[in-house]
Amino acid sequence: MLIREWSLDELSVVDVSGPLTLEAGTAVRDTVRAAFARGRRKLVLDLTRVTALDATGLGELAHVHHMSALFGAEVKLVHRSPAVSELLKRSRLSSLFETFQSEAAALVSFDRDWRQPGPAEGVDRGSARPASTAFP
Repeated sequence: MLIREWSLDELSVVDVSGPLTLEAGTAVRDTVRAAFARGRRKLVLDLTRVTALDATGLGELAHVHHMSALFGAEVKLVHRSPAVSELLKRSRLSSLFETFQSEAAALVSFDRDWRQPGPAEGVDRGSARPASTAFP
């Protein structure tokens, strides 16, 4: 597994490539913890290049969510795989993360969260548009 991270101010993007499985260990968790420790409070976890996901990988994602609550951070997932989407639904992790089909959409959503709703628009954080199960 390969993990790349880039950061700007309080935002970090963590790009995971390869299998997110038992063999990967705690690399994702460690990378996210380090970002939070450096003061990053907005994090995009890009899973579009993940080639396999097992129960250990799902556990890593649950741990990332737990850490985000402890640090007062917000994590958004990026994925396009129908298999990943199904695993997130079955494990009920899909209810913990806002998901997007692109890194750009996830990044823009942080800006959207900062805006105050105008008189004709409302903000419903619970109705984030789910990622489609179809590949682009």
